[in-house]
Amino acid sequence: MTPEQIAESLALDWSVRVFVDSVSYSNPLPVWHETVGFRYSEVARRVEEKIAGHIRGTEQVTSPYRLKVPYRINDVRTWLLPSLTEQIILQACAAKLGKQIPSSPDKIFSYQYRPDNDSFLENQLDRWVGFQTETLNRLQTHKYVLQLDIKRAFASIQRQKFFSFLRSQSGDEEVVRLLERLLNSWMGEQPGLPLINDSLYFLGNGYFHTLDQALSNHTQNFIRFVDDYRIFGDSRAELEQLFESINRDINQLGFAINDTKVRLGQQSDYFKTVSKLEKIEDSYEDEEYFGPLLFKRVVDPGQLVRIIKTMVSEPEKYLTVRLGRFVLREIRKFRSNGEQGSAALEQYRNTLLAEQSLRRSMRDLISRYATSPDNQWRLVWLLYVTHDIVLHDRNSEEMRSISEVAQHLEKNSIAGLWAKRIMTEPRRPRPIDGDRFAYMDADYLKEGTLLYGESQ
Repeated sequence: MTPEQIAESLALDWSVRVFVDSVSYSNPLPVWHETVGFRYSEVARRVEEKIAGHIRGTEQVTSPYRLKVPYRINDVRTWLLPSLTEQIILQACAAKLGKQIPSSPDKIFSYQYRPDNDSFLENQLDRWVGFQTETLNRLQTHKYVLQLDIKRAFASIQRQKFFSFLRSQSGDEEVVRLLERLLNSWMGEQPGLPLINDSLYFLGNGYFHTLDQALSNHTQNFIRFVDDYRIFGDSRAELEQLFESINRDINQLGFAINDTKVRLGQQSDYFKTVSKLEKIEDSYEDEEYFGPLLFKRVVDPGQLVRIIKTMVSEPEKYLTVRLGRFVLREIRKFRSNGEQGSAALEQYRNTLLAEQSLRRSMRDLISRYATSPDNQWRLVWLLYVTHDIVLHDRNSEEMRSISEVAQHLEKNSIAGLWAKRIMTEPRRPRPIDGDRFAYMDADYLKEGTLLYGESQ
């Protein structure tokens, strides 16, 4: 196949739309510029040219922006933000290859593909609820549950085995080679798969089929959500014996079980945990379940503000990328989804405006993080959340805090650029001479500089 034929086989018009309308919401930071005002087909043609250049070797893979993000308490991880063009290529590859990945929706609840649907994936929140419901159902007929978590699952994936798996499942050598070029360029000598967005989470989740097969050699009575397994049995001795065999096979595949998260208990132990975690006011001992149990209720703007309040009250514990991405996504939905989104945005904004103690706490955190290079992600998150207050009142205390960030941070910091972006409302990008899509080929920092920086 010619490079043009390979690009044509990737259904780029659809991939552009799915990335803009869905996948981009799973990035750790919001997009600089909501890509409206042009046709998806125009962007698709540009992406097609980039793909042909990558295949011919005339186009270099852009180095992604690397951002340190708090993942859990005392757990900081590096997230990659490639150019928008290459994120769309990644999405196109994932959609093409993913059609052939084995799927067991009654057993595997995460990142299920939705063929012929603009959403690309099944709703993750609904799938998490399904995972919880299936756990409760199985505990009606099985007395014990063994819970396992794969330690640093994505970082432990051996990329060559991952590419071999995709080749064996899809038979699509050209697309796998294109994906291989992207991932190897982004990661260099670093092992594993990078943290990027739902496109790659989908493929990584599919590769965990190899782990499912290892478990299936010992039992069929298990379910999985990403890298969390729940295995059911009728006795403690049965599951303890299974654990030894499963642990050995998982190690042989190059993965390891997170010993600190192994749980073996009875029905009553599990039901007690679920009951304890249902209330937002509780002091959560097991933060692993904090986000997903709340996600199913967060469609209410007032609930979203309560989650923000909880996160800000204990930022080291709760102001992390896992729950933070969700809040950013919901605010973006409010701002962009037409009449329904406008009504939700107004309710959210009014609720936020009335929370004076929350607003003070956020301003204090903005001041603290403005002088902390290790907290750039948290600072951008706070700027984005307080943006709606600034839109309501340009003379608010929040506006003064944002102005201080813009003045004191270097012009090439993402937080400084976000502060300037917010101060120059309405949110329109600076005109770019010549190529109006040039920002799409840049990494996150350069993209922000092109659109909202002092110089182009």
